[in-house]
Amino acid sequence: MNLFFEDACVHIYQDQGTATIKWLGLAKSPTYRQTYEQFLEMLVLAATEETPLNYWLFDCTEGKVIDIKDQSWTLIDWYEQLEAHTTCLPKRIAVILSKDIFNKIATRVIMSRIAQFAEAELAYFSEEEEAREWLMKPEEMNEELVAIA
Repeated sequence: MNLFFEDACVHIYQDQGTATIKWLGLAKSPTYRQTYEQFLEMLVLAATEETPLNYWLFDCTEGKVIDIKDQSWTLIDWYEQLEAHTTCLPKRIAVILSKDIFNKIATRVIMSRIAQFAEAELAYFSEEEEAREWLMKPEEMNEELVAIA
């Protein structure tokens, strides 16, 4: 599945066991929610095909402020949907933080809650290459990196 919502500049795709959302601008509420719903649909489909997407990459570099109602929706409604699909949970989540301080704060809150529920490793990066390298490293090496951070 490879989706691109032009009005919000959002790109959702999967590649080598990694599910990615790339925010390239401001996502208005309907598109923001549709993005997360499509992301979950992609995860569920991959799990049913026995090709789970165990690594998640959220590239928020160009992401803008997330409406407070959308933050709540993500933490309550979408999170509830995720809880119903435990076969879709990640092992690792890499986040490339936005330059926008409001997006950065909201993203940290949302991702830490998801990572805690999934018992997934979570790390923040400033570059996509670093994030992808971390996602693909053997698990024991990542445990050492998380312990240091």
